[in-house]
Amino acid sequence: MLRTTTRAMSLLFARLATYPELSEVFTAMHRYPALVSGNGEGDTAIATATNSVAKGRALGCIGVGLKRGIGGAVKSWDGDNQIADIAAVATLDALGALSDSARNSLEGVARPPQLGGGKPQGFAESRLELKFA
Repeated sequence: MLRTTTRAMSLLFARLATYPELSEVFTAMHRYPALVSGNGEGDTAIATATNSVAKGRALGCIGVGLKRGIGGAVKSWDGDNQIADIAAVATLDALGALSDSARNSLEGVARPPQLGGGKPQGFAESRLELKFA
């Protein structure tokens, strides 16, 4: 069921990014990403750094629609939104969808500091490897 759901989300976000009848929605979501999610969230950072729209926060789910016609969805099994954001950025990077500027801008989302005693002790990061059949 989960695979079917993420596939459907991917398709819907690709359509949101490419269908002419949805262009006003794409433009509004891309231009005002903080109104879609809020400031400081991973999906807001992704939409700001790339030519895309993104929406997350549904128990570890995030969907991204790139204007160039790629849609993607990520689900963290345990519902952790931060992990879903890390995986979404890693997926965009693996697909070649991030410019150097976007990659730098998304560094805090891709490798958020992990605190111990209120101080950074390390970073969480993806070990994603995409394989195309």
